[in-house]
Amino acid sequence: MANSYTANYGLCQWEAGDQFIRSEFNQDNAKIDAALKRVADTAAAGLQAVKVQLQSAAQTAQDTAEQALDALVPVAYNVYNLALRQELEGKVTGWKQAMLFDGFQDDSGIASLGSGLVLNNGVVLSKSISSNQEVANGTSYQYSTSSLDTAAAVSAPGGAYLYRIKCVWKAETDYQVGDQSLGFSFYVNGVLHHSETHSLYFSTTQQEGYIDLTTTIPVTTGDQVHFTCSLGSHFKMPIVRNSNQLIYAVYVFKPTNLTFASVTTKDVTLPAAKEAWLWLRHIGGSIDPTLRTNGTARGFALQSSRSTVDPKGRSCTEKAYHLTATLPAGTTSLMLKLQLSSDQKVTMLDYGLVLL
Repeated sequence: MANSYTANYGLCQWEAGDQFIRSEFNQDNAKIDAALKRVADTAAAGLQAVKVQLQSAAQTAQDTAEQALDALVPVAYNVYNLALRQELEGKVTGWKQAMLFDGFQDDSGIASLGSGLVLNNGVVLSKSISSNQEVANGTSYQYSTSSLDTAAAVSAPGGAYLYRIKCVWKAETDYQVGDQSLGFSFYVNGVLHHSETHSLYFSTTQQEGYIDLTTTIPVTTGDQVHFTCSLGSHFKMPIVRNSNQLIYAVYVFKPTNLTFASVTTKDVTLPAAKEAWLWLRHIGGSIDPTLRTNGTARGFALQSSRSTVDPKGRSCTEKAYHLTATLPAGTTSLMLKLQLSSDQKVTMLDYGLVLL
C-alpha cells in the first residue's frame, strides 16, 4: 500500500518497495474523475454565461438596429412626400440613392404602360363603354381649303380607344383628281399623341368614308380629343363654320373591355437593403404592387390604409406596404396593377418606394 499522498487531491504515492493495492487505484481514479467533472461543470457554466451575454448583446444590437430602422420609416415617408412636392412644383432634384417616386406628370418614369391605361393627372383605367360609339363635332359642314385645319375637340367616353374617324373630302378641279397624301396629328387634352399619314382619293364629287388610325388612342371619360390635318391648297375638307374654322368629322370609339391593367416603372440601380416601404395614393378601385429586383419579383404586405388628400388637394386613399427581405443591389422597378371594382374608374396618383 502507498505510504504517502499528493498534497492537493490525496492521490497515492508509492515508494519502490511498496505493494500496490487495487482499492487505492480505484480510489485515486474516483478522485480524478470527480475533479475533472468539477472542472468541466465550471467551464460549461462559464461558457453558458458568456453565451448568454453574447446573445443579450446581439439581441440588444438587433433591437437597436430595428428601432433605428423603425425610426427611419416616418423620415422616409416625409422625404418621399417632399421629393414628390418638389417634382410637382417643377423643382426636380434628380435621382435619389435609395428611393423611387413618381407623380405621373409625364411618362419619363414609365417603362411600359398597359393597354387601355391613360396618363391624365395620374395613371387612369376606366370602365369600358359597352359598344362602339360615334361622336360628331358638329351638325353641318361647309368646304374650305387650308394648309392646316384644326378639328373641333370632342369629349371622349370612358374606357375606350379612338380607332377611326369619318370625314368627307373632294378636289377643287378635275386636274387634281386622284390619290393625295394627307398628314394627321391627334391630340388628347391638348397634348400631341402621335401623327400619321393617309392616302385619300380626291374627286370633284364629294367623297365620304372612314379612316382607320394606324395607332389606336386610349381615352377615358371627359378626355378632349382633336386632330389637325395638312391639306394642299387646291383640296377641300368640310369645316364647321365657327371662329376657329374647324374641320367637321365623326370620331369613332371602341371599348377597351378591360377590368385591370399594369404600369411598370423604369429600372433604376439601387443599393442592397433589408426591407422596403411603399406608399401610394389612388382614387377608386385598387392597386396591387410588385417589386422587381434583378428580375426577381416580390410581393408587398399591406400595412395600413387611410383617407387623405394628395399634394394637389384631391381626396384619395393612401396605402402603406412593407416588404422584409434581403434585397440585393441592382436594377429595381415596380409593377403596379390597377384593378377596377364597382367604381367606374381607378386613378393612381403617385407612389414612393424607399429601401432601408
